[in-house]
Amino acid sequence: MLADVTMLRYWKSEHDEGTCEDACDAHIEDGLFAVADGAGSTLFSDAWATLLVKHFMHVPLMNSDPFEVEWWLREAQREFKKTIPMPENMPWNALQKMQSQGSHATLATLRVSAYGTEQVTAELLAFGDSCIFVCQPSSEQIFSFPLKHADDFVRAPICLPSKSGLFNRYFHRCQVATVELKVGDVVVIATDAVARWIMSNQDQKKALQEVAQQSTSSWPSFIHACRNRQEMVDDDSTALILTLSSDSADRDTLPLGTTVDHSPQVREQRVKDFKQAQQEHNQEQIALSIGDGKDLHTAGLDINQDIKEYARRVSDALREVLAILRQEANNQEIRAIMTAAWQKQARLLYAEPCAANLRTTLKRLGVLLDPVITSPTPTVEELPRHDDEPTMLNTNMMRFDNREIPWLPQVRNEEGTSQDA
Repeated sequence: MLADVTMLRYWKSEHDEGTCEDACDAHIEDGLFAVADGAGSTLFSDAWATLLVKHFMHVPLMNSDPFEVEWWLREAQREFKKTIPMPENMPWNALQKMQSQGSHATLATLRVSAYGTEQVTAELLAFGDSCIFVCQPSSEQIFSFPLKHADDFVRAPICLPSKSGLFNRYFHRCQVATVELKVGDVVVIATDAVARWIMSNQDQKKALQEVAQQSTSSWPSFIHACRNRQEMVDDDSTALILTLSSDSADRDTLPLGTTVDHSPQVREQRVKDFKQAQQEHNQEQIALSIGDGKDLHTAGLDINQDIKEYARRVSDALREVLAILRQEANNQEIRAIMTAAWQKQARLLYAEPCAANLRTTLKRLGVLLDPVITSPTPTVEELPRHDDEPTMLNTNMMRFDNREIPWLPQVRNEEGTSQDA
């Protein structure tokens, strides 16, 4: 199967290509395609969106496992930190905003995972409101993912943060789906402005086909026309168009490849990271280097399930306490609040190297770090008994008919029949 890719980008009014905060990329030979939309409310979001897309091309995110997602994202965050140094002449308020908020972006990706004689299997993955559409010639309906309706765009989208401290593995969850693609199918991966325009149309298939027919030269005028009719919001507008075919009449088409595993280099580095984390007894790093476990398994390293689960428990406990600490940083009752939060997880975190910095901070706040041992309320059987206390004999319940005992009185009811006393 062959594929042709067209990447269309246009920017907000009074902006230019250099300030466009959308990014897209495609590696047809590897079956990898991605679009990202930088959040305009944060600084350097264009660079962060570009880095996320490039990172997916080199190290694709394979699934939605929360620890696999965090491992993948931390790799991108480390690279971003190296490539975006803080400018010395940045205004203090902008510097403070960058240090506290970082950059944010949505992400939508497609990865071809299996190749058949007449179709391919593609894995879809999305954070936020950038969407993936599939148009099939045989169907009047289009497939849209992860959003289905124009009203869905009213909600604030989940965005991936460039700062690791702002990522919550159980909040920043990605949506996943699997689709089968055939010759003649058209896939469009679009940022929210274009995606919302498609879903707002009464004939969504016609709208999607109209987008798919655009070229790099016609795209600006198409976007302007939609904005002038007040059909599309004035925002960065990006669409990556993937068209599948069986012949090579178009010289721009290339054979469509697949990506099933990470590269050997990625797997080898992950094994090294896992072994180093074990030597350092760093449970958080152990949990992240394991991720979903596939890379280590493919590299010949099978991890005991108990090791994996314990590392995740410690990592979750650490995240919980850190989240409360950040949330209550300016609260006058922070000492009492953090004492309760810490004691809830103290048995897990008291001696863990990954919690060393947290313990230092809590100690400075006056939090008691030693786990408080609370004894459960004893049952009657557990209460101590003095030697001079009588021991109650065991009793048994017996049923009998008092009519068989002549000296036991009979009680008569209102109807005159007898009852047991």
